[in-house]
Amino acid sequence: MLVNIQEAVERDYDLIVVGSGPAGLVLADHASKKNLRVLMIEKGEVYPERGKYDDIHFNDLIRDDSLNQGVGGNSNFWGGLISLMDPSDFARVNPSTGELYWPITYSEIKGFYNEVAKLYNFPETSSFSLIKKCSDSIGKNLISIKRFIGSYPPISFKDIVPVLDKNCPIELVVGSNVEKLISNNKDIVKIVLKDNQGEKHTIDCTCNIVLACNTVGNTRVLLNSGFGKNKKISKVGKFYTNHPKGSIAECSCTKFELKANDFFGKLYRGQSTFIGFKFPEDKLTTEQMPNSIIRLEPILSWAECDAVENLLLFVKKNKILNLIIKRASYKRELGAGHSSEYESGKDTTFLKLLFSILRCPLQFGKYLLFRFGLTSGNPKGVKFSFYAEILPIETNKLEYDLVGASQKKKLHCSDFGGSISYNNIKLLAESIYNSNIFDDICKNKGALLVYPNLKIKKLDASHPAGTTRMGCNPDDSVVDKNLKLHGISNLYVLGASVFPTSGHANPVFTIMALALRLSKFLVRMTKEK
Repeated sequence: MLVNIQEAVERDYDLIVVGSGPAGLVLADHASKKNLRVLMIEKGEVYPERGKYDDIHFNDLIRDDSLNQGVGGNSNFWGGLISLMDPSDFARVNPSTGELYWPITYSEIKGFYNEVAKLYNFPETSSFSLIKKCSDSIGKNLISIKRFIGSYPPISFKDIVPVLDKNCPIELVVGSNVEKLISNNKDIVKIVLKDNQGEKHTIDCTCNIVLACNTVGNTRVLLNSGFGKNKKISKVGKFYTNHPKGSIAECSCTKFELKANDFFGKLYRGQSTFIGFKFPEDKLTTEQMPNSIIRLEPILSWAECDAVENLLLFVKKNKILNLIIKRASYKRELGAGHSSEYESGKDTTFLKLLFSILRCPLQFGKYLLFRFGLTSGNPKGVKFSFYAEILPIETNKLEYDLVGASQKKKLHCSDFGGSISYNNIKLLAESIYNSNIFDDICKNKGALLVYPNLKIKKLDASHPAGTTRMGCNPDDSVVDKNLKLHGISNLYVLGASVFPTSGHANPVFTIMALALRLSKFLVRMTKEK
C-alpha cells in the first residue's frame, strides 16, 4: 500500500526495509503476514528504470542494470534463470582461518529453498535433482551435470508480492533515497532520506532496519554512514565477487543428436531449462576448487546477428508477441544460438529492431524459419561458455575514489579479472570435450579450439556479491550468521552482498531463502521483545 513520506515519518513500525526487490519483498511479505507493521522504502518510483546514482561509477564491473530502481527491483529486468547453490559452496574453507566461510550449513538453507518454492510457486529442489557423474575417455577428471531452470517470461516480484495493492499491509514509500543511517554506536537511531524533489526527511528509529537494496546499494548506504571507516566493521565493500560470463573454447560438429537440446536450452514443463557441466562435489570440496560451470551453446548462422537479439528483447515487452513466440518455441530450444547476454536486461525499440534487420536480413530470415519449426537450424559447431566463480579476495572491493574525467568522488569497483581461474575453466572444458556424454551429443566432432585467453562478455557480470559478507568474526566479515551488523543491535543486511562465497548459481533463489530465514528470526525477536 502506497503512503507518502510524511505519513511514514509520523508512524511507528516494527520493521523498516530499504529496497523493494526480491530480497525486500519476500522479507516484508512474510513479516507482515505475521502481523509485524512493515515500512518499505524504495528509491525508484512505481515503474522501473535503470539505476541513476550520481555517486556510482557504472562500467563493465558495476552494470547500471544490476542496480535497477522501482518496485520489484532487479526482477523487472532479469532473465528469470534460477538454480541452487551446491553443498560444496558451503564446504569451502577460508585458508586464512581454517574455518568454513559460511556460518550456516547447506542443509539449513535447503530447507528454506523448499519453503520458498511452495510459498511463491518456484521449482522445488527436486526439480534440480539431475546430478549425474560422467568420465572422460581416459577415465580422468570426472564431471557432473546440473539443471538450471528459468521462468518464461521472467517473473517480476511485484506481481507475486502485491505491495502496490491498497489492501496490502506493507506500507510503501517510493521516490525516497536513503542517504545514510545515523547511529549512537549501539543502535541506528535515524534514517536520513532525500525525496525526488531534493527535500530531506528524517525517520526516528526504534525498530529493526534491514538493508535489502542490492549488493552495490547496501555497500553504498553503509559506506556513506561511516561503517567502512569503523575499525569494528572495517570490511564493508571488500571481498567483492561476481559471476563473469564468457567463452573458453569451441569445436565444429557435423551432427547433433536431439538430446543436445537438453544442454543448449529448451522449454520444459512450461519453463525454460538447460543442463550445465561442473566438477563433482567431492572433487570441489576435497581440492577446494572454484565452482564454475560450463554450458554448451550451438554456433548457428544467426548467432552474431543483432536483429535476433533485438527481436527477443522486443518480444519480451509485448504480451501478444510473447505468447506467439512461446507457443512456436514449445519443445524447441529456447534462445538457441544466442549467448546468455540476450537475457541480461538490455532494452530495444521497434526502430532499432527495424534497422538491425536491414543489416543482416538473411540470418534473420533463417532464424524465423527455425523458430517456427520450418528448419532444424543446422548448428555448425558448439561453443563452451562459462559462468565463473571468483573466490573471495579482500583487494577485490567497492570503494569511493576520484574517477572519470571529472575526477568526482564515486563508488567504483576494482578489476577482478585476475581473480578468474583460467586453468580451472580450461580443464573443465577439456574434460567435457573428452567425455562420453559429449560424444553422445555431438557426432563427428572436430578438434577442440581452446582460446588462449578467456573471452569475457562485456557488460555481462550482473551478480555483484560479497561486500557485506556474513561470518562469526568481525575481523573478516560485516554481519553475523543472523545477518545483523556486527556491533549494531538493530541493523541487518540482506541480499547477495552477505554471501561469503558465490558459487556459479544465479543468486535469486538463495536470496529468497535467506530473506525467509531472516524474517522468521526477526518475527521471533520482535514478539519476544
